[in-house]
Amino acid sequence: MARRRADRLTIRNFAQIARADIQLGDLTVFVGPQATGKSLALQLLKLCIDGQRVTRELADNGFTWSGTEQLIEHMFGEGMGKAWSRTTRVDFDGRPLSMPRLASGARKLSSPSKLSYIPAQRALTIIDGWPEAFRAGPLGTPYVVRHFSAALADVLRSAGPSGHLFPLDGKLKEALRDTINEALFHDARLELQTIRARTELRLATGPSSLPTMVWTAGQREFVPLLVALYALIPGGKKPKEEAVDWIVLEEPEMGLHPKAILAVMLLVLELLARGYKVILSTHHPLVLDVIWGLQRIKAGTKRGRPTRVLEMFGAADAGGLRGIAEAALQMECRVTNFAFADGGVVTQDISELDPGSPDDAIAGWGGLSGLSGRIGDVVSEAVTR
Repeated sequence: MARRRADRLTIRNFAQIARADIQLGDLTVFVGPQATGKSLALQLLKLCIDGQRVTRELADNGFTWSGTEQLIEHMFGEGMGKAWSRTTRVDFDGRPLSMPRLASGARKLSSPSKLSYIPAQRALTIIDGWPEAFRAGPLGTPYVVRHFSAALADVLRSAGPSGHLFPLDGKLKEALRDTINEALFHDARLELQTIRARTELRLATGPSSLPTMVWTAGQREFVPLLVALYALIPGGKKPKEEAVDWIVLEEPEMGLHPKAILAVMLLVLELLARGYKVILSTHHPLVLDVIWGLQRIKAGTKRGRPTRVLEMFGAADAGGLRGIAEAALQMECRVTNFAFADGGVVTQDISELDPGSPDDAIAGWGGLSGLSGRIGDVVSEAVTR
């Protein structure tokens, strides 16, 4: 695979982020404690790539603003207006983000979005079995949540007349469908059903038809993700949605058992193999376990490497998954840690993920593995004394 120029996002003095210098790979993972600005950085990237489309969609849906502060509130949510100050600087690949310019007026556009954003609040967008409209919800709802909900509704409206959504022939490789079914659905069928004159998502299992409120937490978190990916994984020979280059997935682990997290990470490898660049934010060490495993397998002997990748996921070397594994071994993975320091949040590249590093952030994977290690040390000392 030919090496491409690295994508880089830099942020100075936005909200709690004092300094962020982020190199983006084919697969990039953001880690760090709550409230360190991971989501803010991802939403700034969305503005850098699709800023004019964001303002156009807001304007088309009746949102108005008289300057940068109000536009920031529409984008990031209520109370965020003063996050952008006179000292704020945001730059993506050498191109500065100008909020005053974006705020000056929404332009007519014909080009589609290049970055697809799946927010952490995805489960909250589905009310009574159907995604909320763009203009619904509290005034302070961030733009990425509104857009995601509206995009889900578009996908569901385009579903076939059967209303059948999972498992669905032509969507995802059979081996992927089997992995997802075993981890999340257990032979239940995801369907659109008409109940009391309205259409809603239901899980059909045996004679029962289950509304969203009685689904498991993991199913409520995963289904919006699955529906969103249907728009990004077209059937037939078309590998990807042509206009979209980037996919942001916040906290893929939410509500999920580790086995289901591995199923989602296998889906992420499928997205990479199709040519997308993927950015994840996470609080779960298993996500970094996958990255670390890929790095170690890639650094080892070439013999049997794709098979070893699939073994990590408990997946068979069949059903087209070998191609996903081979592609994963060609990808560049980057990991950025967000951490509080004097003066605000700063970032650090911890892509080495070396447990033997003298740097605590690298050795402890941004704190995701360090806490369990500390518990182990305490227990060991208590037992041996």
